[in-house]
Amino acid sequence: MQKQAKSHTRSIRAISKAENEFLDRVWYERKLVLLQKLKSGEEKIDPNIKKGMLACMKRTKTKYGGKKNTPKLPQRCFRVGYDKWETVCTSLSSW
Repeated sequence: MQKQAKSHTRSIRAISKAENEFLDRVWYERKLVLLQKLKSGEEKIDPNIKKGMLACMKRTKTKYGGKKNTPKLPQRCFRVGYDKWETVCTSLSSW
């Protein structure tokens, strides 16, 4: 006899919270890519913008539990190189 999975409908608040967390994680990952490009010299940004970005990254990292829980998207979902990752991010940002 097979067990049936319980139907679980999430509230609008729970869906919104999950959506916001997902967007925070996408944003954080995009900034990690940018930091790598800045380090390699491939990209340049205004020092004041970088300072603000790093402050926001720190707040995001703290929001999700510090170093141990640094926001990262599941690797099983995005096993791609940075070029393809940028395509994913660009697609997400055009929604």
